[in-house]
Amino acid sequence: MPQMMPIYWLMIFYLCLFVLMLIMINLNSYFMINMMNFSFNKNIMCKKYNKFIFKWN
Repeated sequence: MPQMMPIYWLMIFYLCLFVLMLIMINLNSYFMINMMNFSFNKNIMCKKYNKFIFKWN
């Protein structure tokens, strides 16, 4: 069925986009939670570690 092929590939493409979006949201929330936990100890932490955390956001 050649008519179904573009719809099939579009479905795969959007499914991959959706999965990537979910992964990015999960990673971003994970690093944001880390930032919230570390924000209380900002003065104690060294500057290199601060730069490493801020690099992700």
